Amino acid sequence: VAPGGDVVVPAPLLHVPDAEFLEVARPEWVAGEGHGDRSNGMQVLLNYCFGHSRSTWSFCPTTSAVLINHHRDPARINVKLRWGDGAPGDGTSYLTEKKGFLAGANTTRLSLDYVATRDIEEGEEIFVDYGPEWQAAWDDHVAKWKNIEPHGDYVPASVMNSTVHQITADPNDRPHHSLLCRRRPFSSDVLPASPVIEEYAGPEETTEPLRQLYDDNMYRWWWPCSVVAATDEHEYTVDIHKKVVSARTAGRVLLTIRRFPRHLIRFVDRRYASDIHLGSGFRHPMVLPDRLFPLHWRDDYRRARTVAGAWEKPSAGADAARTEVTDRKFEAALREVTCGLYVAPSTIRGAGHGVYTAVDLPRVGMPLGPELPILVAFNTEVHQPWNNYEWGPDDYLAEYEGDAEMEAGILAVGVGMMSNYHPGLVNAVSGMPVFHAGLDARRDPGAGASTDYRGVFRNEEVLAAGDEIFLDYGEGWFESRDIDESAIPLAAHYRAADVLLASMLALADDDDTTPHINDNTTAALLSVLAGDHVSDPRISAALSHLRSMDDARAAAAAGGTAASTTTRRSAAWLEEHGACLDHLYVKESTVPQAGRGGFARRPRRAGEVVISARMLHTRGGRDVLRRRTDRGAGASSPADRQLLTNYLYSHPDSSVFFLPTNAAAAINHRSAGGEGEGPNVEMRWSLVDNKTQHFLHAPPEELLMVRCFRAPLVYSRIEDASDVSIR
Repeated sequence: VAPGGDVVVPAPLLHVPDAEFLEVARPEWVAGEGHGDRSNGMQVLLNYCFGHSRSTWSFCPTTSAVLINHHRDPARINVKLRWGDGAPGDGTSYLTEKKGFLAGANTTRLSLDYVATRDIEEGEEIFVDYGPEWQAAWDDHVAKWKNIEPHGDYVPASVMNSTVHQITADPNDRPHHSLLCRRRPFSSDVLPASPVIEEYAGPEETTEPLRQLYDDNMYRWWWPCSVVAATDEHEYTVDIHKKVVSARTAGRVLLTIRRFPRHLIRFVDRRYASDIHLGSGFRHPMVLPDRLFPLHWRDDYRRARTVAGAWEKPSAGADAARTEVTDRKFEAALREVTCGLYVAPSTIRGAGHGVYTAVDLPRVGMPLGPELPILVAFNTEVHQPWNNYEWGPDDYLAEYEGDAEMEAGILAVGVGMMSNYHPGLVNAVSGMPVFHAGLDARRDPGAGASTDYRGVFRNEEVLAAGDEIFLDYGEGWFESRDIDESAIPLAAHYRAADVLLASMLALADDDDTTPHINDNTTAALLSVLAGDHVSDPRISAALSHLRSMDDARAAAAAGGTAASTTTRRSAAWLEEHGACLDHLYVKESTVPQAGRGGFARRPRRAGEVVISARMLHTRGGRDVLRRRTDRGAGASSPADRQLLTNYLYSHPDSSVFFLPTNAAAAINHRSAGGEGEGPNVEMRWSLVDNKTQHFLHAPPEELLMVRCFRAPLVYSRIEDASDVSIR
């Protein structure tokens, strides 16, 4: 009697990492042997192993547990499965390890216990539940089974051995069977250089230890053979064949033995002809229940990091034709739309304005706005607002423009000065800058009056209309600002938050085979993680905007925690809240000695806004723009002023300068009182920007205290023309 709860039998398991290892294919050189098509494809061993529908792994018991059958009546089931202690002396918890770790073990490392679910009487058959999947497979097999095997006159080999006394030399007389001849164990299996013929010399003496070891072992004692001729009913001439065969050695003869006794010859089924090779034979592993099979061993299991890494922001659905668009074709397309690039309130809270693409960018490397001037700015004795928008000179071929006493920075007007930084969503980068001296200092009086550097930013990933453009300032940028870094997640923190989010979604959004927790419980866990219970506050900050499981699912659909902090703006929203940046493009000016100038990309009527330029102010007075800060004020001269001066607006009676931060910096001058045509745009302060109106009526000292304020200056058409110039 086995009381309930007792282990009926333990079952150390051989692990088979892939079902392919249990496949069997009949070699071509044995095709035609046997009777009918007996190619099942899978070994019958599969039926004696445990598996799982979501895994290619099999686990085969190595004890008498393999004899325990399934019963469809739950009342007859009297044992259940549980994981055993594993290999003796091995303290490794393989169930918690990756399955690849287990694959490297060459011996049994796992064990199942068959545990009595009730008292079992002596002589009672043991039954275990193979699972509903196995039962359904068996029912389907029985329902579809037909005796399609052409058995013909097949007789089992065991019957042949007891009933057939005379063996003929014609193999066609036994189409389903081969012959084995008994020899001494460990006889040579090496093919001789020339035929060998022997007379049967009688039985060889066999030591008792050898007999005890091998008894009548069919592999050790019995060799493939064929009858050449019958001497009489009791003796034959036989050919002994190689035991280990291949396509090259099949049918080769080791030796010929005359007067070989009949009782040392037996029938066996031909290769691949026994019932274990029946093509209609049932094949299905016993199924381990979900409660026992480790989730991370399933083939459909993906680590949270992998799941989160596969999240993608919804794209514009770019097709192959759109991804092949050239810059020239893209420029032509831009002329047909209302606007291709906007400045509008950023999706980053507290970041002011940012830049948005208003058209799809279906491939990487497309230009974000026109190629614009790149200005070299030398540090002044007073910290300037433009210092917040500088790039390092090394990336713009300008590292030799300054030195330790005259440090240089780069102002990349347009996208380079107006775009924000989101550590988790960088999607644009500066293209290769261009250095080209368009004017010759030996002949042109305008040489040195305009920058020889220019460049354009390009997208690093496919973007859709309405996406905000984010540049990479470098994570050290926050350290140099008066910003609470603990509240700002960096790229690594967003990735870690995505892993946590993916794990929580896995708890709530499984398939029907795995238990999961409800949304309220998962939302409570989300609230805990977004609070003070994660060791890194920046990871908590990355999750802080997610308040419910609907928020969590929306974040995954958006592409992750970083992507969910932004919003793809509609064309109507951009038109209502933004200002167009790309009504201008830049090329060589029609004005002599002016270098490059701004040109209208689209027709603009008189009175319409050509561009709204957010302006950066300077501090320190009119003399602050000297190139050399190591010289005294008395040594200053007009030639010592920075080139940046030529791109600033000011008034003779004011100490404040203003720098346009976009393509307005490329608009050239044309005198209203000179010969020929006059200017075709006029400038005015924005009437709709509240900050602009505030500072226009405030003392200048209040403006100078602001570090990053950019007041919009509007350039409006005063007549229709192709190029753009101002007074």
